[in-house]
Amino acid sequence: MQRTTAPLYDVSGRLPAPTGINGRLGSDSRVTFTFNRVAGAKAYRAFRNGQALQWISDWGQPTLQVTDANPCAGAHYQVYGPSTDNWGIQRLNLVVE
Repeated sequence: MQRTTAPLYDVSGRLPAPTGINGRLGSDSRVTFTFNRVAGAKAYRAFRNGQALQWISDWGQPTLQVTDANPCAGAHYQVYGPSTDNWGIQRLNLVVE
């Protein structure tokens, strides 16, 4: 049986992950988190437990914000920052009790 190996996937053009992620559960029972923009990103996509939560357009603002009005206990949040077809990823783990 002959084995074949897939070619290496080049990730050198991938944008870095967003930095400066900070979040909290507010007294209004909403999870809000902010993060720093990534140079070259056109927009960002936030997910809660793998489900799309919010699309954030990048207009050059230094800090961006995501709000989850319906958080669930133990939720895991992710933020992706694409340029065109390359995505940076940063995972934010917030535990909502």
